[in-house]
Amino acid sequence: MAQADGLEMVIMNAVLALMDRADETVGDGPFVYGFSQVMNQPEFEDSAPIRGLLEALDAGTLVAALQPLDVPIGDVRVVIGHEHGESFLHPYGAVVATYGEPAMGRGTIAVMGPMRMPYSEAIPSVRYVADVLSDIVMEQTHAGLPSNSTN
Repeated sequence: MAQADGLEMVIMNAVLALMDRADETVGDGPFVYGFSQVMNQPEFEDSAPIRGLLEALDAGTLVAALQPLDVPIGDVRVVIGHEHGESFLHPYGAVVATYGEPAMGRGTIAVMGPMRMPYSEAIPSVRYVADVLSDIVMEQTHAGLPSNSTN
């Protein structure tokens, strides 16, 4: 059990360091990473799907389109293709989770990729990171630190 606690602390410290770095880099905006990996997928050789996604990112509508308004903290939602409300997301699949505490700060974490992405790997990964981030929000709140809602 002590080994698991040690590993959890290493992961929490790494996540905190990444969140600090993201705050320094992007401030209150969303932290977006990995577009080059999406663009290298064969179904996106045609630039139209990528162009729509990048235009949404530039316009500031990507994060809002991915944020699950009705997903409780701790749950994970999978949205594929035309299940997305916005047409620019139709070529993609997404695994989305909400983290935090409603009264203390909340955020959204999402993994996007081609509709054929390995959901069996993405779902537990997103769930785990959302749980760690929720724990961090709780710890910051109980330590008297201001919580930080990151999208």
